[in-house]
Amino acid sequence: MRNTTASSKGVSETRPRLLPPLKWAGGKRWLAPQIAKFYESYRSFRLVEPFVGGMGIALSLMPERALLNDINQHLINFYLQIKKGLKIDFPLENNSDTYYRYRKHFNDLIRQGKADSGEAAALFYYLNRTGFNGLCRFNKKGEFNVPFGRYKKINYQRNFDAYTEALSSWEFRHGDFEALPLAQDDFVYADPPYDVEFTSYSAGGFSWRDQVRLAEWLARHSGPVVASNLATPRILDLYGSLGFEVEVIKAPRRISSNGNRDDALEMLATKDVSFGEMPRKSRNTNTGHVLEVMLAHALERGGYKYTLKGSGASARRTFAEPIPSDKARHQFVLDAVAVCPKTKNRIGISAKWQETSGTAEEKVALETIRLLKLVERGDIDRAYLVMGGNGWTLRNYYLSQDFMEMFSSPAKDRVKPITLEDFVALANQARL
Repeated sequence: MRNTTASSKGVSETRPRLLPPLKWAGGKRWLAPQIAKFYESYRSFRLVEPFVGGMGIALSLMPERALLNDINQHLINFYLQIKKGLKIDFPLENNSDTYYRYRKHFNDLIRQGKADSGEAAALFYYLNRTGFNGLCRFNKKGEFNVPFGRYKKINYQRNFDAYTEALSSWEFRHGDFEALPLAQDDFVYADPPYDVEFTSYSAGGFSWRDQVRLAEWLARHSGPVVASNLATPRILDLYGSLGFEVEVIKAPRRISSNGNRDDALEMLATKDVSFGEMPRKSRNTNTGHVLEVMLAHALERGGYKYTLKGSGASARRTFAEPIPSDKARHQFVLDAVAVCPKTKNRIGISAKWQETSGTAEEKVALETIRLLKLVERGDIDRAYLVMGGNGWTLRNYYLSQDFMEMFSSPAKDRVKPITLEDFVALANQARL
């Protein structure tokens, strides 16, 4: 059908709007309206996706020009064969016997050096639509090893002519993102494999070193950049330290290794993106952001009951208990109070975030004294001073025993300066 959506949606009014032909774990079609707002002012720019995946963003934006890349050679071969007019002429049956027979044949083609053929592309499509959860997983030998999916009904396609025209002006590449020939005015949207342990969507995987390499490569690009990833502490720190505007949004968790499909937290990082008449958000790296995005959710996973400073949705989902404050100065000493599920001890949490500059570390000594006082008078049983961000010059000293030895308080063993990453790890395991 023809798309008649207004141009404010950031989608062409004359090009056909198509759904992704593949099921794709981690697909970002749900994020397309947000990306469209970023892309709206750059529709004359070529869209570049280093990790095209299921092509959900490109098919939503429908750019006139695109450079779409992925390390997964079978995925790119499928798109290239679609561009040539792929048609499937073998039976498409939703049963395990057919699935495992076709999977073996697909892997035989890989071993025979025929992975770039039309037959391999057709088999790849069938395996993707029929396999478990739309996963694309390969073993160390480069063989497809996703099990049968057991869907009740699958709507297969045999003819992909509807995509041929749409993809005609798009270039597809297979390889590492750093090999892409970027132009100065390319609009880059990067959605790499999530920063999690499971990254075997291709034979090589995607390590933390690759995450850093990607972020630095994106930071060097002279044109507009949008990047998304799982909002882990180190990912937020990485992109924030490289000068990106960083925000965190809720994302649907459609596939999870432990069966948890609750909303996840997604980082959205932008660089050199102008919104025209729209007000641009400033980087959201204040203490409240750190608490909501990282600390509070870590406490929930660890089974803690907690109260946050302030009001709104975060306060409504907590139990009602006042947080100690410095009444003389009318300031909150703590950002959160948590009750341990094991010991029932009351834990005070004060969070400080510092990126490239600021006064957070200048306040650490005073904050530590205030925490010590709260522990001494029994308002809380222990306290954590949590430090996030990459802009600290004295963090190693604050984390050392030498710093705490400065204080004569008998409560100093129960007040602990700690990094955001270490706090999250302890909270997740109910070890605070």
